[in-house]
Order: sequence, then C-alpha cells, then structure tokens
Amino acid sequence: MGIWTRFSQEHYRARGADTVPTGGQRRAGEGVGVGFQDLRAQQGLGRAVVETAQALELTGLVEGTAGNVSCVDETRRFALITPTGVPYSELDAAQLPIVDLDGNLLDGEYLPSSELQMHLAVYRARPDVRSVVHTHSRFATTFAVLNRPIEAVHYVLAFAGPSVEVAPYKTYGTKELGESCVSTLGQRNAVLLQNHGVIAVGSTAARALNVAESVEYTAELLWRALCIGTPTVLSAEEMARVAEKFVSYGQPHKSTEAAPSP
Repeated sequence: MGIWTRFSQEHYRARGADTVPTGGQRRAGEGVGVGFQDLRAQQGLGRAVVETAQALELTGLVEGTAGNVSCVDETRRFALITPTGVPYSELDAAQLPIVDLDGNLLDGEYLPSSELQMHLAVYRARPDVRSVVHTHSRFATTFAVLNRPIEAVHYVLAFAGPSVEVAPYKTYGTKELGESCVSTLGQRNAVLLQNHGVIAVGSTAARALNVAESVEYTAELLWRALCIGTPTVLSAEEMARVAEKFVSYGQPHKSTEAAPSP
C-alpha cells in the first residue's frame, strides 16, 4: 500500500473504529503526489519506528502497548507514529499511520497513537527534533508522580539536559498536554509529564531512545541514592561541559544513527 493512499472513514469503521480520532482526520480531496525519495524516506522511518518501539519493550521502558514512538521526515512533510492499541511485537512498518504535521491522516493500516497531538507539538516547536519517544518507565515516572525533577547525579543525564523537569499535568491525548510538554521541554531533550511518564527527543530514533534510557538510568540511581542518604548533584557548568564532549563522542567512521552511551 503506497504512501498517501486515500481511505475513507468508512474503511476505518469497518476495522472497528467509530470515528478517526481528533488529530487523525483523513485529508479531504486528492492525495498528494509522492516520488521515489519520499518512498525511501517512508520505509526508513517506518523501520526506525518499529525497531525503536520493540526496543522499548525489550529494555523494559514500556509494558504492553503503553508509550509511543514517532519519526518525521527531513522535509517535515509527514511523520510516522506507532498505532494505538497494537502490540509492538505485531508492528509492521508498512502498516504504520502516516500523518502530516497538522495531524491529518494520510495513509496506514491503523489509527495513530492517542498521543499524536503531543508528538506533533514537539515537531512544530523543535525543528532540530526528528524523533519523539514516549515511555512510562518506572523510575522516571516515579519522579513524575512525585512532581520532582530528575537531578544530575550522573553525567550520562547530559544526553537529556542538565536536569529533567516536570511538565504540569494535563489529560492524556489532549492539545493541552502537548502545550504543557513543549513549554517545559524547551531546548532540552527530555521532560517528565506529571503523573504520566517521559518524553525523550532526538535527531534520530536511536538518539531519542538513548535519551530515554539515560533518563531512566539516572532516575533509578537517584532513587537508590535517596534511599541511603543525600546524593551529590553535578553542577550545571559540569553538565554543560559533558554535553559538549558528547557532541564528538564515538567513532566518526561509523553510522551517525547509533547513539553511544559512555
């Protein structure tokens, strides 16, 4: 099934959905023409979304169908996102929902994630971001429930920022949650969603996943340290130095898709 293929809402109702959800309306009128480069981009992004979603489950950052992953193409004409309610083990890149940055559903076998609005809000606010990973990982979400930022008790958090702040609670799947997320995220690469979970972003899906892993690792360290005593927190200046070093970390001859973890 090619990119930009048109489906009617009756097609989705036949699959058990009463309506296409807000932020996932089918584009009216004729489909958008697409060339070979767009098809290649779609295939590459689809593989990245599926592989990242399955990695989230394998590493324990999500359970069941919780969380979601998306990638946007470099021209920002379209994005692919994990579908709502489909087990990650059953995902097929060719069936992923494809949307434009206004949330219009362009193609795909499934309805998009209920958190589509939040992903799109990040892409609109951050031109440097090409992938968004959302998890409900246990330790990081514990701090989100406490409405407490994750502090830099380990330098690896620099992949995310000098700390990970908490965005005020808003109902999941709403425009308001996207606004809260973007406002608190700023130019950092991760944010906690109060009483909800984590958002991690990056220039690729691999880098966004690495950010999510770094946030969870640091959250667990912080939790364990607090159980014993008062942890030492690295200064903002030191975290800035580490972040600068991370820019050139790794082997330059290797693919830039992989994000190293020192």
